[in-house]
Amino acid sequence: MEALQKVKPTLKELDIRLAIYSDFAEEVEDLSIWPFPGQLGSLREFSRLRKLRAPIVMLLGWSPGELPLRLAEVVPAGLRHLGLTEDMAMQCTYEWKEKLILKELAAFLSVWRSVTPNLQVVEVWLSGEFSRWKDEDVMQLRMMCEEAEVSCNVHWHEEVNCSPMTFQWVREGP
Repeated sequence: MEALQKVKPTLKELDIRLAIYSDFAEEVEDLSIWPFPGQLGSLREFSRLRKLRAPIVMLLGWSPGELPLRLAEVVPAGLRHLGLTEDMAMQCTYEWKEKLILKELAAFLSVWRSVTPNLQVVEVWLSGEFSRWKDEDVMQLRMMCEEAEVSCNVHWHEEVNCSPMTFQWVREGP
């Protein structure tokens, strides 16, 4: 977070990825990897940040039961495009189950107008491994966004590479 503080006055777009080991690691013992507890911290003071994509575990912490900061307390007020990824969903100690993600998004979407009044898009990259996300979960996500009057884009990790080409930019207003 300290490195981000240096660009806080000018940062408009932030795209964070998270991996514990590279695709080239050999014979890594998945069960022995425990990420460091905590979360990235509040980005509320990043007044120029308009587009954010980050793993859920970076914004909200590894353990859903220990939320020192909720999503509404993390995102900056000027945000227009929020992207959430499940970069760590395949890690065996990942605790962010579908219902917990939906619950946190519902809490955020119930107050987004007072927290991020310029928000236009919520974009989510879901882990489709082992059929974790059911059709009804995705439908609930889409309905929550529709009720909040926010555009919702849903991607599957195995279908879509989370590249800048798939992360559509929102046109700046006047």
